[in-house]
Amino acid sequence: MGKSNLCRAATTEKKVLALTFDDGPDKQNIPLLLDILKSEGVRATFFVLGHQVKKYVETTKRVINEGHQLANHSWSHPDFLKLDNEKIVKRELLLTSKIIEKISGNYPLFMRPPYGNISRNIIF
Repeated sequence: MGKSNLCRAATTEKKVLALTFDDGPDKQNIPLLLDILKSEGVRATFFVLGHQVKKYVETTKRVINEGHQLANHSWSHPDFLKLDNEKIVKRELLLTSKIIEKISGNYPLFMRPPYGNISRNIIF
């Protein structure tokens, strides 16, 4: 695996805001959130859990159809500091990326680790 880059901020010419949400999709809160985003004309990135995507396919499709981006937040939301790299990649990231791609047609470009827990020894 090649060297990864950790991005916590980006420099831009314009003032911009990246609106992101973690842990969905679900059947109750995400549809309400999507209604608000739609009414305000706002797009966001949803860092989703693979097992939730599998369970709530229609909600996931709505996220995509309304112009939002899907990104990887793991399959089951474990603490990456407690797993070895093989488990992180195979059980958490790859499975989630594949189901996102299957439903959306796009392989996710971004990943946010659960709890923000990442170390130099993980995947780098």
